[in-house]
Amino acid sequence: MSSCLRCSRGGFTLAELLVSMFVSSLVLAGVFSVFIGLQRGTYATSDVMATKSRLELAEQQLALDLRNTQNVITSTPTLFRIKVRYYNDDASTTREVSYEYDSSAHAIVRTEDGNRRPIVRGIEGATFKYYQRKMAGSSIETLAPSAVNAISVLVTPSLPRAYSGSPDNRQYTLATFQLRRISFP
Repeated sequence: MSSCLRCSRGGFTLAELLVSMFVSSLVLAGVFSVFIGLQRGTYATSDVMATKSRLELAEQQLALDLRNTQNVITSTPTLFRIKVRYYNDDASTTREVSYEYDSSAHAIVRTEDGNRRPIVRGIEGATFKYYQRKMAGSSIETLAPSAVNAISVLVTPSLPRAYSGSPDNRQYTLATFQLRRISFP
């Protein structure tokens, strides 16, 4: 008789409701954790893309200056100073431009005529390497400004924790520039 009364009421027992609530909460927790993981991955990828964009702009500025280099004045691992003459400058105009890694600002800084401005921020480290390239394609590393005809810029960008690891694993060559050492008549 009790089984017939239960069938006519059509409800769930307290134990059934508790089990269903527990299973539902596990499913919701799983969905929520997947959502949070995707959101963090999206933010990390966005940060990496923004860093890449900033580095590309710095590379363009470096390329412009190094394509128009007349000579290298100073060459150290964290600073180089060059004499530049752009195509639109008159014959007597040369500019002194320097690039240096400022560790306190975490930036590569460009200085021209006393005007310092960071060309890229968010850098954990930067090193400038100087080469003397030979005609046969070989090159030797040098710090003698008069011998330098190629400059390589290595950077370690600051990346989000999702891309953490040793800085050596994240260091890459921003660009290697062959100097033209232009001279106008």
